[in-house]
Amino acid sequence: MKKSLERIFLGIVLFASAILGYNYYSEYRFEENFDKRYLPPLHKKEQEILRNMQRSFGYTVRFPIVITEKIPGRIYGFATFNKKGHVVIYLNKRVFKESFDYILDDVLAHEYAHALLLSRGYINDAEGGHTPLWQRTCKALGGLHCERYVDRDDVVSRKLRKILGE
Repeated sequence: MKKSLERIFLGIVLFASAILGYNYYSEYRFEENFDKRYLPPLHKKEQEILRNMQRSFGYTVRFPIVITEKIPGRIYGFATFNKKGHVVIYLNKRVFKESFDYILDDVLAHEYAHALLLSRGYINDAEGGHTPLWQRTCKALGGLHCERYVDRDDVVSRKLRKILGE
């Protein structure tokens, strides 16, 4: 009986190790080879933001979007000046896989609002740049939730709805 329990335990350990190895490999592949199927919906959302910009402000400014794993922690994105003095939007590659819908619906318009205000010379560190003007700009660009930072409850509820097929 002891031998069969040892075999069962060993089988469970090997099975669990295989699952962990597969998950690690999947994550590594995503980190190393960004899945290009994220780009068309991202581009489509950017076009929608640009149309909203034209409709609301009478002009459009397209900002480069850089998808990188160099953003620390759970920061979804930010807009800033690059070394050449141009405004660039950076998105966190590490959160793409699990929160892509949130990035499309909230983060992109959020960062575009920052980028637009930066490009127009409006630099205000009060409230981390999340001023009433920024909030109005974010909403005008089509942001669904123009809060200051990521709403974790919203991200979790979207994931649950997706899992449940709602």
